[in-house]
Amino acid sequence: MPKLYARIIKTVLVSYLFINAIIWAFSPTLVNHYLSEFLASKDLTLNDKSSIRYNPFISQIYITDLSIYVAEPHSNEGKIISVPTATLEFSLFKLFAKSVVIEKFDVDALEANVSLAITHLSSLQPELILDDSFESPPHVEDGSSEKVGLESADSGKSETEQTTNNWFMPHRFEMLSLNVSHSKVQFDLAGDEQVIQLNQLMFSDVQLSKKSQSGDISVGLLFNKALFEFDATLKLNNGVGELQYAFDLQKLDLSNLASVILKPLNSQYQNIDGLLSIKAEQDIVFNKNDVSSQIQNFNIILSELSLNQQQGRKQNDPSSMSFNIASLAIKDGVVDISLPHSLKELLKHTQLQEQLDNQSQTQPPAINIADDLVLRSNLNLEQRGLIVSLTRFPAVNHTSEANSTELINVAKLSIADIDLLLENNQTFLQTNLVELDNITLVNTKGSDANGNSQDDGSKLTERPLLQLVRLSLSDIKLSNNSLQVSNINITKVDAAITKLQNGNIVQLDSLTSLSEPIPTKVDAEKQAKSESNTKLVVDSGKGVKEKEPFNLYIGKVSLQDKLSFTIADSSVTPSYQNVIYINDLLIEPIDNSIPRVTSTLSVSGSLDEYSKFNIEADVKPFNKEKYIKADVTVSEFDLSTITTYLKDIVAIESGHLHTVTNFIIDGEVIKGNAKLNLSRVELAEAVEYDQANSIDTLIPVNVALSMLKDGDDNIELNVPVEGNLDDPDFRLSGFMALLVQRATMSATKSYLINAFVPYASIVQIGLQAGDFILKVRFQDLILTKGEDELPKSADAFLKQFSALMLDKKSTQITVCAMSTKADIGVEHAEKLTTAQLDKLNQLSLNRMKNFKNYMIDTHEIESSRLLLCAPKVDVTKNAKPRLIFTS
Repeated sequence: MPKLYARIIKTVLVSYLFINAIIWAFSPTLVNHYLSEFLASKDLTLNDKSSIRYNPFISQIYITDLSIYVAEPHSNEGKIISVPTATLEFSLFKLFAKSVVIEKFDVDALEANVSLAITHLSSLQPELILDDSFESPPHVEDGSSEKVGLESADSGKSETEQTTNNWFMPHRFEMLSLNVSHSKVQFDLAGDEQVIQLNQLMFSDVQLSKKSQSGDISVGLLFNKALFEFDATLKLNNGVGELQYAFDLQKLDLSNLASVILKPLNSQYQNIDGLLSIKAEQDIVFNKNDVSSQIQNFNIILSELSLNQQQGRKQNDPSSMSFNIASLAIKDGVVDISLPHSLKELLKHTQLQEQLDNQSQTQPPAINIADDLVLRSNLNLEQRGLIVSLTRFPAVNHTSEANSTELINVAKLSIADIDLLLENNQTFLQTNLVELDNITLVNTKGSDANGNSQDDGSKLTERPLLQLVRLSLSDIKLSNNSLQVSNINITKVDAAITKLQNGNIVQLDSLTSLSEPIPTKVDAEKQAKSESNTKLVVDSGKGVKEKEPFNLYIGKVSLQDKLSFTIADSSVTPSYQNVIYINDLLIEPIDNSIPRVTSTLSVSGSLDEYSKFNIEADVKPFNKEKYIKADVTVSEFDLSTITTYLKDIVAIESGHLHTVTNFIIDGEVIKGNAKLNLSRVELAEAVEYDQANSIDTLIPVNVALSMLKDGDDNIELNVPVEGNLDDPDFRLSGFMALLVQRATMSATKSYLINAFVPYASIVQIGLQAGDFILKVRFQDLILTKGEDELPKSADAFLKQFSALMLDKKSTQITVCAMSTKADIGVEHAEKLTTAQLDKLNQLSLNRMKNFKNYMIDTHEIESSRLLLCAPKVDVTKNAKPRLIFTS
């Protein structure tokens, strides 16, 4: 008997070894045969050198030179997958215990073309036969079907059905080691080819069962040459446990993802460039009653971002936009997330929702994740170099180049400590400080609408519309329906408006050229529907209600340093140029939640250098009815500066305007009073520079004007202002009564002559228009040809002039500068061009300002006593450049 048992054992052992040896020897042939037949049915080809060998002794599958092609072998263009070497070891006998155990799975130098495989399988889709198990159950509106469907979601099918369908389903899956190295995967995303170079993909100690799940994963790869590293650890037992992971993506080129990013957004931009880096660490904790998570060291860096519209010159698209950011970074972010539901509840809710969807049920889900989710975060944002540009293409068949304008340029944006809270489907954001540095709006390049360069003798056409050194917002609170800002501070603002000879405003021409597409009928219907949806919000169970308004509150808007506003107008002759300075600006508060709340406005500044103005106003900006109560004060406004706009009517030789205006606008009614004081006003005829040279021609209106002057040569008017804003009708009263205040000089004739005798070397006194008008005239101060600075030879004149002004405290002098053709090297017979005339006017203006500044700075003469007249040009032969003084 023992020999019989030994023989049986020996026979079984030999048979086992023999069968396993047969399997080991012939497995490559059998696998290649059946695999080739299967692939042939899918129009695929297997490489002849491929080998898949099964070793039953150690339950190992060894793969060498495996390649699958769409076309003929050895054609790299048709290769779907290539596996030079792969080893799979598993435990065969544990399958009988419904456990799949992979002890080792190593793949080296794998190459796969996913897009080619998808394209090929898509072409075979009509031939594929769907399995009945994928068909959705028929819809039955019987109430019993709902009950059966819901019960199946909770308890599943009967045990008999589960036993029939799941008799081979494993209870446990284990993978001790999976290692994929030196591999390459190609695929397409929205038409853009992507390449993954997988340096290492490692799974270790993976265990999956109904009760527990655990494992480690480590990934190191190059995604389109961008380094990506990922490490994760999972430990779960009965839905309780922890998931920890960390990833690091470095400098991903966004140009390869242009279609993926832009197409879903229906963006007008056609391409995108930039480098994206993301780094984060997250710890997700699954408890019995909730799920909580924290993201630490969250960093995003987006550098060299560029968004550009499609290039090309189209008749209906004469311009294109570009968007650039040098760097955008979120640094050291921390995010806390919590959900008051366990993992089991979430999975059960998902299964229930799938059942309801399959049965077309409208029953609300048991869990509302959006309402239950709580998210808290603290982030720091920093952005550098934001530029939004507009490029306008010249007209068709035009030889000039395209003109580019920077619409927005922000050097730096920083937001520190952004606290974000998402709770009960409400969002709350808070930060202490938002700062924007070096902001530029509409920066032109000195070109006109057709790209032609403008030469106005200065750089004014290249001035941007607005420049801010810094804009800071403090104590910001933002929610779904409100925005609160404690303080907005603006530091050093430079603004400019440049009007060209053709009437175009350089800084605004780029904005007006932005063409809007003509909406179609479908677009109009969509817009109308969208607008109606924004006005009304459906509240379940409560019918229709109005959308909650958005509340805006700004505590204070203030200005630090000076705001300057440069105005240059070349559309008039002579050209006009001036600078408005705002020294102080304060607005507080701004609140639309209470429309009747009054906002106070306080503005003070100067026009050019010496004219001062001040505005104090109370405004209700959000009230249905207009309300403005304002007090406006202007002093030393030089009337000669506006001669260019009144030259068709009258030329103002000189004069200062002082006014105090008070008015109230309530609804459409305006009521107020203006107190006007005109000092030293003299009028002259409007003449062409190349037709006459009469600098002292006084028209009869001066005689009538002198009747309004008091003893100090001033005109005072008290003008009530009343009317309706829709149909203005301002009644000016009291003007005729002032005509009786005749300004006679006869009584002071002897006094004037005796008073100015000590300064006879620089002063002459003459009678004009009878004995009623006296003019005290200074000798002319001869200047150096072509220069705007005071000559050295003028020292004696300046010394005696300053002595007179210091002696006669009430004397006011009008200063006029005369330029000549010789100043710019033009012969007497030549006619001045517009550009040359502007240059001479600017020279005259500089000479007057230099004289006034010298008297104010050196001899402390009050600025209000020196009045400047409109710039003059003397075109007579042998004329000399000079300053002319009149009292």
